[in-house]
Amino acid sequence: HDEVEADFHNCTLKGDFIDSMSEKGDCKLTFDACQIEGAISTGVVYHPQGEPVESKWWLIGSVEHTLAPNDNETGIQVTLQGGSQWTVTKTSCMNALTIEEGAAVVAPAGKSLTVTNYGEPVELKPGTYTGKLLLTVN
Repeated sequence: HDEVEADFHNCTLKGDFIDSMSEKGDCKLTFDACQIEGAISTGVVYHPQGEPVESKWWLIGSVEHTLAPNDNETGIQVTLQGGSQWTVTKTSCMNALTIEEGAAVVAPAGKSLTVTNYGEPVELKPGTYTGKLLLTVN
């Protein structure tokens, strides 16, 4: 398996992290004293103009991603270290989430966040959660 690991320190990030090749290995993201706003999720990828062929080689990198759960043992693993806050703006799917003391996972102002693991409700607090996590913004 190939694995991707990325560590972010003392930063503000706005946008989505999408792993649409989770069958290849885990994507481990660690945030230390970071403010994250967006989705962090596994996903699926497709070519909107059809599969590229030699005569249309320029379509090789023309793909679109859709946030979605996966059926793999591997996927996104997120660690939020102290001082980090992730504001979940879109439904996110992952295989592991660690929230250390002083870190938080929240919904945008005026919204709420529902978290399930294998379909069962989860109340997020500091700790490690593994399985099929689904974070839904309501």
